[in-house]
Amino acid sequence: MVLTTIVSTNIMPAPVQLTRQPRGRGLERHAIDLNTAVADLIRAYQVRDRDCICCHDISVTQCHTLEVLQKGPVTLGELTAKLLLDKSTTSRVVHTLVRKGYVERGAHPEDRRALQIRSTAKGRKLYQRIERSLQEQSMMLLAEFPPEVRDAAIKVVSEIAAVAMSRARESATCCVA
Repeated sequence: MVLTTIVSTNIMPAPVQLTRQPRGRGLERHAIDLNTAVADLIRAYQVRDRDCICCHDISVTQCHTLEVLQKGPVTLGELTAKLLLDKSTTSRVVHTLVRKGYVERGAHPEDRRALQIRSTAKGRKLYQRIERSLQEQSMMLLAEFPPEVRDAAIKVVSEIAAVAMSRARESATCCVA
């Protein structure tokens, strides 16, 4: 019902506006429309992220790493799982952040074989600056819509993201051997 309101009020920007279909649209049509809308949104956000993050001398993936570390220290394996990356890529990202002084590695308090990765004060300060910039961008975007559409969009995107993340962790590939 809420999505019908969003689509039928013609408030959404053109690139993500769904095509009108007669009642009873099939799952396949919904999947095609969702893929198109999400691809457009991802491209727009990749540009936004690149523009807001890379001027701080870190990559988007390095920023995502700092974001995870805001919640507290993690092991390399935990970080790898949260970022949905392979261990060698995560290790390189952490190494670069350590070199730049944004992250530090230390002994794990409970497992002497494991290292704990944590954000430094410099890393936390950098992430807060970037996060504020991204929030300002989101506020400018959301200002284009009435509050009920903002609420509905956030709810739907959050629910889709939660299911997508769950499935991404279950199955890391679409390829069939």
